[in-house]
Amino acid sequence: MITWNMQGAAEQGSNGSQSKWTAVIPQMLSSQGDNAAVVALQESGSLLPGTTDAPQAGAPSRHGEGADAIEEAVWNLGTRTRENNVYIYHLDMTDRTNISIVSRIRAEEILVFPFPTRDPRPIFGIRIGDDYFFNIHAGAYAANEAPAQVNEVHNYMANIVVPPLLVPPRPNANWIIMGDFNRAPCSGPGALGPRLDQIQGVEFRIINTGGATHAGQTPRELDYAVIGRRIPAPPAPPFGAGPAFLSVATLTQHLSDHFGVRFAPPP
Repeated sequence: MITWNMQGAAEQGSNGSQSKWTAVIPQMLSSQGDNAAVVALQESGSLLPGTTDAPQAGAPSRHGEGADAIEEAVWNLGTRTRENNVYIYHLDMTDRTNISIVSRIRAEEILVFPFPTRDPRPIFGIRIGDDYFFNIHAGAYAANEAPAQVNEVHNYMANIVVPPLLVPPRPNANWIIMGDFNRAPCSGPGALGPRLDQIQGVEFRIINTGGATHAGQTPRELDYAVIGRRIPAPPAPPFGAGPAFLSVATLTQHLSDHFGVRFAPPP
C-alpha cells in the first residue's frame, strides 16, 4: 500500500506538461516496481482521461452521505489484447484537492464519512473482503479535522463492523487510514496520536517513517497511516506481531512536494 500527495495531476517542465498519473502510478502498482495493491492519492486532479466506466455488474455497495458522488473507473495498464485492469475510485472536489484510491482488486463497498468544516474534505474508503482502506487529506491549518475523522472511522468500525451488527458479519475486519494528515503523527504540537480516542474493543497504532515527508521550507512528517483491528480474545499475538503489522519505507520523491510512503509486511 502507498499513500502519496501528488500536488496536482500534471507536472510542468522544460518539455511541457506530463501526467503524474501515467508517469508514476503504474510503477507504484507494478510487480517490478513498488508492487502496491492499493494506492491512496491526495491532490489527484481530474479523473485520468482514457479510463472507462466500471461495469454495473458487480458494482460495490455504498455507505455514507456523498458515497454516490464517488466515481468508479477502470484503467487498463496493459494492451487491448493483454489487459491489466486496475480500478480508480475518485472524489471530485472541483479543484486540485480531489482524492482518489487506485486498487488492483475491485472494491466490494465504498464508504464516505463527510465532515463539514471550513475546509470540508471527507474521508473515504473502500472495502475488499475484511480489509478496509481509507484515504484522508486533512486541512492545512492548525487544529484541523484529522483527529475527529480518524475517531469517526474508529467508532464506525467499533460499533458497526466489529460487534458485529453487519450481515454478513466481519469480526476479523482490519483497516488502514492513510494519507496526508497535515499534522505530526505522534509527538510535538498538535500531534495526531494524543488526540485519538481510546475505543473499547478495538486497538490501533500509527505507522510512520519518522522522517520528513513534506519537503517545504520547514520539512515535516505529514504522510503516514493509522491501522486498526478488533482486540482478539486471548491468547493472541500482540498488535504488531501478526498480519496487521506493517513496516514502512519512504519512497523517492515523485514530481511532488510530498514523498510517497509505502506500507508493507516486513521482509
